[in-house]
Amino acid sequence: MNVNSKFPMDYLNYEGQIISLLISGPKRAHHIYQNLSASQPTVSSLLSRMVDREIITCQRDRQDRRGVIYSLDENFLNSLNVGDFAIDTESSSK
Repeated sequence: MNVNSKFPMDYLNYEGQIISLLISGPKRAHHIYQNLSASQPTVSSLLSRMVDREIITCQRDRQDRRGVIYSLDENFLNSLNVGDFAIDTESSSK
């Protein structure tokens, strides 16, 4: 799936694809599973490892306790610096 036509997801490994999906904000696990070409168990394992490495965070969906919502870890997001621009988390959280 090509989420951003300027940077096709096909060029990213699965972890890069997850980061790319979460850069625009938190996503339900189901959304992540649908947008990666890997199996659900593979994606689930990747998500767990990324949580352990503090790249992403997860929390139960407050509206549906069966669901899990993933987002980029705030410290990880603050450390991102891509080319000549840094991702400004301060302005997006206001």
